[in-house]
Amino acid sequence: MTYSATLKRAARFNPAWKPAKLYRIAIEDGTALTDGAGGFQYDLIDDTFGMRDWQREDSFTTLEPYNGDANLLLITNETPDKFDLIQWNGDYYNPLEVMGGDGYGGTIKVRVKALPETETITIRNNTV
Repeated sequence: MTYSATLKRAARFNPAWKPAKLYRIAIEDGTALTDGAGGFQYDLIDDTFGMRDWQREDSFTTLEPYNGDANLLLITNETPDKFDLIQWNGDYYNPLEVMGGDGYGGTIKVRVKALPETETITIRNNTV
């Protein structure tokens, strides 16, 4: 069992950790898949947990989360890039930068920007 899998088992019972999902652009035969409107389709790459990191709070607001950036701490082995999506606490986020991780490879801290609720997101595969 990996270190991140052990952390996920513990996080299920800790109310500080909220469910999170990491999505990557769906690719078939080397081509990114798009929906009818031209937006990318996404595949789930990790079903995990995350929490807000309140140490660096600048412009993020809880009433309109797309108006600022935030830091999320995620339990994952995956390293998201700027084209991935993160779903945390009901909102979708674009990773802006990976700020660091622990030495065991179980958690990473990611600077994220929330997408507006009106943004259309097509999830092709929601199972790992």
